[in-house]
Formats: sequence, structure tokens, C-alpha cells
Amino acid sequence: MDWSAEIGQALTEGVKQGFQQPNLRQQALECVQYKLQNRCMFGNLTLLHYNMYQGELESESIQVAAAVEALILALDMIDDLQDQDNDSPPWSKIRHDLALNIALGFVFLSQHMLLQSDFEPDRKSAAAALLNAQSLHTVSGQMTDLLNNIESEEQYIEMILGKSASLLVMACQVGTVLACGEIKPETREYAEQLGIAAQLKNDILDLTGNERKNDFWNRKRTLPVLLLLAEAKDDEAWMLDYFEGRASLEDVQEQAPHFQDRLERSGAIPYASVRMRVAYYRCLEIVENLSIDAPYKRVLLQTLSS
Repeated sequence: MDWSAEIGQALTEGVKQGFQQPNLRQQALECVQYKLQNRCMFGNLTLLHYNMYQGELESESIQVAAAVEALILALDMIDDLQDQDNDSPPWSKIRHDLALNIALGFVFLSQHMLLQSDFEPDRKSAAAALLNAQSLHTVSGQMTDLLNNIESEEQYIEMILGKSASLLVMACQVGTVLACGEIKPETREYAEQLGIAAQLKNDILDLTGNERKNDFWNRKRTLPVLLLLAEAKDDEAWMLDYFEGRASLEDVQEQAPHFQDRLERSGAIPYASVRMRVAYYRCLEIVENLSIDAPYKRVLLQTLSS
């Protein structure tokens, strides 16, 4: 099941109604259109969990899914503004102060769309509380990421749980609480495992990419980067010198062509890949044991696998 078109339409309508200033509205709509090039994963998870726990698909639930996507869009924008390593989105092509203002607008629009929905007040309040609580977890996780002082696998997994995984938990639990009025602990468990797997997958890709997106050359402490540095031998001291800031990119330029070969010979990528698969299979195992109807379990497994 993919409700991305319906979610996108609701988010577009929310922007048109909520953003009164013409420039703000137009640039926000451009950001939404860019986001809608990809499937609305978080909003889809919200609607799927709403349906799983006996909620009936209707315009109000789609509006809440759009509210979730508005928040995700805001956080994506802020993340790109902080990292400054992605020139593709429209928010990277305008003044940063304007982009930040639009992102703040999406944060408030998310709350507005949720609270304006026609759900029962107690369930709506519980959903809003979830939205805020998990957003605070995400801000904490992002702070840890920005400080870039992680030194162990345990610290890194904790950062993921407080960042990307917390948003998956939020998307699933908002749909659940609106449908049945309670939070399902198992929902947090598989959402967290999925978040760990997804982040490690990104980390692997971001260590094998070009210099602009490569986590090593950006001196970003991810699990595979930490593993790579831990294996550095005496004749590879340049890696530690560069990553710790004792040498510049110009100082180690002659070593750059050999980096990919060194990476392929290391155990960093294989270990991170195994850790990623362990988290992903644990996620699937939890879902297999859920007490939900078989058709929903099948759809959930398909959604988590895509």
C-alpha cells in the first residue's frame, strides 16, 4: 500500500492554507514537490499502523500522515543546512536564513495540521505529545552527531536511536495511538531496529562516495569510519593525522588515490554490513511475532523491506 499521492496532496493543501506570505508559500511548495519525488515513507507508516489497529482510512488520518511528513521535511532541511553537503534540494539553492524560516514553518505546520484534525481530543493530544517527545529525542541525537565526538560502537548506536530511529518510532506510534488509544511497545522495538539498519546502510554508502559526501574526508565519526581508523597501521598514520585535524586535505592529497584500496582491504565495511543485517533481521523477527492480521503483517514486512 502506498498513499504517497494522497499524503502529498494533503501536505500541499496544508501549505497553501497555512502559509500566508506569498514567497514563503511558493518556496515551501517547491520544497514539498522536491520531497514528493520519493515515497512518503513516514506518512505511509503512520497510515499503515492506523489501519493495522482498526482505524478506518479517511481524510483526517491522511491529514495526520501529511503532518508527520511536514515534520520530517523540516528536519531534513535543517540537517542539510547544518551539514552543507547536499546541493540538490531547492532549500540549498536559496539564502540559508530563508530556508531556515521555511523549515520552522513546516515544524509549526505539522503541529497545526495534527491539532486541526477531527480525532478525539484525548487521542489527538496523545499523538501531539508523541510528535513532540520524539522530536526532542531527534534534536538530542542530532546534537551528538554535530559534536562529532563519538568513540565507540555503543555510543554510535545510542546516537542512531536518538536520531533517525526516533522518527520511525514517532511515525509508527502516532498512527497506533490515533487508532486504538494506546502505544504498543513492540512498535518501538522494530522501528528502532529498522532505524539502526537504515542508518548503517547510509553510513556504508557515505564512506564509499565522492569526497564531498564521503564521511572520512568530512571527518565524520560513523561506525565504519571508527572501525577503519582503529585498523590503521603505522604506515597509515596519515589517516589518523588527517581525521584528527593534524593534517589538511592538501597535506594528504597524494594518499587520497589509495584510500579506496585501503577501505576495501579493511574490515570496516564487512563488519558494518553484518551489524546492519543483524538489526534488519531482528526488525523482521519482531514483526513476524506481532499479533495483527496476516494481510497487515505482509504489507508491513513489504513496507519495511522497500
